[in-house]
Amino acid sequence: MNVDTPEIRDLILDYLESNHLIASYGHLAGVPAAEEVVLDLDVIKETEEGVFVDCHFHFNELVRVGPKGASHKIHRNGLVHVRLDPENGTVQDAWLR
Repeated sequence: MNVDTPEIRDLILDYLESNHLIASYGHLAGVPAAEEVVLDLDVIKETEEGVFVDCHFHFNELVRVGPKGASHKIHRNGLVHVRLDPENGTVQDAWLR
């Protein structure tokens, strides 16, 4: 399966964001806003149960600090494993690595 398509990338990104997996790599104090998440996908193995993918991601996080709430960009990165449905590419599961 070719996972390097805009459709598959969007499905993975939507899943990671909706399940707060990207946020788990963010700042613990305050409410950060991730912007421009970049995904690097590597297929690890393909079986009847699914397509297993290493998903490396990086993004700049806006963290507000100080009494005036000045924003600072902090570069973050992480790695999650993703299991895709071999038929349609939808995300079946994802977990932190």
